[in-house]
Amino acid sequence: MENRIYYKELACYGKAIEQGKVLQHRNGYFDLERLPANKMREEIKGFILERGNKFSYNTMLNDKKHYNQLICFFEQVDLKDTDSFLDKPQKKWIQLLKGWLLKNGKTITCEHKNVYGTISAV
Repeated sequence: MENRIYYKELACYGKAIEQGKVLQHRNGYFDLERLPANKMREEIKGFILERGNKFSYNTMLNDKKHYNQLICFFEQVDLKDTDSFLDKPQKKWIQLLKGWLLKNGKTITCEHKNVYGTISAV
């Protein structure tokens, strides 16, 4: 299995090229090798490819930032007994991620101001 998903493999990349909206990036791929287990690599690959079909290229670039944070989480948290994202309930993953974010001084929510000036936490 290829352990990288290049932006050019995503359906949204082709659409962005047609529209002239492709930005060049130094690391133009998602590095799956940094995930701790092969099953996780397969699961996240399917997830990324599906999102690449549904969402824009810019969304995928933004997703890469979140993916990199997820990789840092896996590199710092001991999850030796975990081979799949399905090995733990969603609530447990959220609890672990929130704890890691707080421990590392990262924000869990951010403020979003809509066109009417209303601010909400997301």
